Amino acid sequence: MQKRKQRLLEHRCRRDCLFSGLLLLLIGQSIYAQFQDGEELAYDVKYKYGIVVMTGARATYRLTATTYAKQPAWKALVKLNTTSFFDKMYLMRDTLTTYASVSDLKPLYAERIVHESNYHFTEKVTTQKFSPEQTQVYLKRYRPNRTMVDTFMTAEAAGYDMLSMLLAARAWDYDEMAVGTATKIAIFFGADQTHITIRYTGKQTIEVGKHRYNTFKLNLDLVDKAFTATKDAVEIWLSNDQNRAPVRIRAKLKIGAMEGELTSAKNLKHPFEGQIK
Repeated sequence: MQKRKQRLLEHRCRRDCLFSGLLLLLIGQSIYAQFQDGEELAYDVKYKYGIVVMTGARATYRLTATTYAKQPAWKALVKLNTTSFFDKMYLMRDTLTTYASVSDLKPLYAERIVHESNYHFTEKVTTQKFSPEQTQVYLKRYRPNRTMVDTFMTAEAAGYDMLSMLLAARAWDYDEMAVGTATKIAIFFGADQTHITIRYTGKQTIEVGKHRYNTFKLNLDLVDKAFTATKDAVEIWLSNDQNRAPVRIRAKLKIGAMEGELTSAKNLKHPFEGQIK
């Protein structure tokens, strides 16, 4: 019984951490000089079970101009906390951090700190080699009363941690991209790899909260046991302006779904023209 409970906790952590990373898919815009130091985004994270919809967590994001290994870098930081109501059912206090080079958004270093009910760990990933054909990282994972994971991992593709992938994807020029364009990458997630195909599916106008937005829409196909289906497992709507701010993200899970909706945006580099007044 105890082992089964632990497996369920690990499965839930994997699912929720993966989604919390995807919440920030595309936090910047063009690879060159499109990000802004101090950009802040906030989201309500809703859990959907049939007709029941509840705001179960809130996510915050901040982008900072800094250095890593003596080179200019962007630091993206995401915090995901459950609401006081959901704390009683399943407490989450997760922090994701990534560093990516300013020049080409190459992933440099990533860290995950997870505190969820009785499930806690710290994970550090350092990129050793990066190219469209092959990526190698060095992973260290610390968990109380468990053997430390200390290993190298290799993907035969461009490989990212969650947030650096989001930075890179948000930098794409969707105005010049044909509908149906697909990009395949790998995500290093824990001691596993998750393979993702990101498909651009066109422009849409949607309502989020009190606002309407003109958006670019992405659909993600992925292979991961936490999700209901591999095709269209995640849908993402980015503001149709130079900010490419993620406005809504929807993930189909094994049980119900999770949806992140933008509630506020501060210090965007460009006018928020995707938001319709």
